[in-house]
Amino acid sequence: PEVDADPARVRELLAHALRNAAEALEPTGGRVAVATRALVLSDDDIAAADAGAVCRGGEFVALEIADDGPGMSAETLARACDPFFTTK
Repeated sequence: PEVDADPARVRELLAHALRNAAEALEPTGGRVAVATRALVLSDDDIAAADAGAVCRGGEFVALEIADDGPGMSAETLARACDPFFTTK
């Protein structure tokens, strides 16, 4: 489906997420996977995700990035989306 997004912000998000995933694999190497999929979310799904102030239910495109690195601690994961958080 068509996506309503700022192309520059999507490129920036991808660049940061892919760099972080790749760095998580060093020095042993590994795999990074990127996938998109269409999904339909209800208003209840949106509310459960605490995104109700941002959007309503409807058709969405999910962007998924995964790596087979060692993973993050619960503390790191809780701060992963903080604007200035870093583990370096």
